[in-house]
Amino acid sequence: MSLIGRFRALFVLCALGFVAGCASPPTASPSTAAPVPPVTPPVAAPATYSESERARLGLCAGMSDNAFSVAHRKLAGVPAGEVRKLYEGKPGMVGQLMPAMVDKIYSDKFEHEWDYTISFFAECTQQMTPVPRERIGLASYCMQNRLIAAVAVAARDSGRPKDTAYQMFAAFKADAPRKIVDDVYAHPGSLAEAESAIWEPCISSHVRL
Repeated sequence: MSLIGRFRALFVLCALGFVAGCASPPTASPSTAAPVPPVTPPVAAPATYSESERARLGLCAGMSDNAFSVAHRKLAGVPAGEVRKLYEGKPGMVGQLMPAMVDKIYSDKFEHEWDYTISFFAECTQQMTPVPRERIGLASYCMQNRLIAAVAVAARDSGRPKDTAYQMFAAFKADAPRKIVDDVYAHPGSLAEAESAIWEPCISSHVRL
């Protein structure tokens, strides 16, 4: 089976709840070595996505967590073999797909993990959803906010003060990162809870009923 075929199969299993750990928590902050795009909401129609589109976009957002983690480790100089070991031997399609996904990310050329994750999400939506590229702006905005929450959870759970978490997103010229950090530190909960608290209201507010 091709990588794309396995990728699609994994998404089906994730959607049906047959595979655990479809997304791993990001453990890094966005690098400030390169410019990052501002996390600002795009201009969008009040109703943008169908319920089916929302569900598939959520799967792409989950896989983008993994892409961010792998991309950061690549830029940090971690050997690809060490990253593959994090996934090798895991049951089901995760163990089959993620090592190949690591190889793909390590073979891609990029200078910033945040920009790469945005591109990864866009590519995923074109492969896994019926949403055309010109309509993914809002979903990408929601995905980035979800990723900010995940990084903030990692900072909080590692004992870093909130001011340090603020500094992780100092390059973003928007209010959203600071508000998300405040929310994560004010409501101790799991990674999944923090991501859902950001992603669901953001994407669901633009779902066609």
